[in-house]
Amino acid sequence: MLLGKLCLVMKGDTTVLAAVYGPAEVKVSKEIFDKATLDVLLKPKVGLPSVAEKSKEQMIRNTCEATILTALHPRSSITIVLQVIHDSGSLLSCCLNAACMALMDAGLPMRSVFCGVTCVIDSNGEILLDPTTKIEKYPVEDGLFSCWFLNIFIQKTIVYALQKFLLYVCSGLLCDCILAASRERWCHPNPQPLARATLLPTEPSRLFCPTEEAAAVLTFSIDSVEKQLLMSSTKGAYSVEELQQCVAMCQKAAEKIFQFYRDSVSRTYSKQSE
Repeated sequence: MLLGKLCLVMKGDTTVLAAVYGPAEVKVSKEIFDKATLDVLLKPKVGLPSVAEKSKEQMIRNTCEATILTALHPRSSITIVLQVIHDSGSLLSCCLNAACMALMDAGLPMRSVFCGVTCVIDSNGEILLDPTTKIEKYPVEDGLFSCWFLNIFIQKTIVYALQKFLLYVCSGLLCDCILAASRERWCHPNPQPLARATLLPTEPSRLFCPTEEAAAVLTFSIDSVEKQLLMSSTKGAYSVEELQQCVAMCQKAAEKIFQFYRDSVSRTYSKQSE
């Protein structure tokens, strides 16, 4: 029985602690007669796991099930626990690498090892590896433009309505106040264009206008034997050619990660032999 094999992986400033428990006894409700039951638990830095963590758990579980020889341990349980220490970007790929190294350290039989690589496609069409959290969030923020527009509309309308209300309250022209406020702001002969802003814009000098934007964020899990994709997670818009370029670049980067695996295992066993 293999219990509590730990592995700490740091990818830039992103740090993940992985532990493997098993093969161990499994609950009757989760027992599978011809293979082991694999569970993956991803714990955030603070708070309880959310939908994002559950989604990452499923992708990591699918990748591990494709490589671990679970048929050699039927009616048993294998649990992989991932604790996020710090997240500064490329979290999913770091979790995949931590899970693989923990499995290697635990000595579980595997068809091949795997690794995770994250890349982004910026607004100029260039591909960058290992993006930070700031770059990864841009595609999500682009999708919230409608929320920004609605937020600005509501704020401006309320401000002008309150101003007109103070002017017309004595005359009882409340309806004219609201209509005048909307016409004055949105029907002006020379309306001012709205700049891209945060959800709560304060003043023009403090508006959020990023200089570099990521059109898409892609994460791939690659095996060490045939360099094939075991899992992919994409977010954003990209073409078929850009997808092929990202896969080729990530496969090339995976070779360096696999070499790091070999060097780490070699150093570990050389120290144990001494």
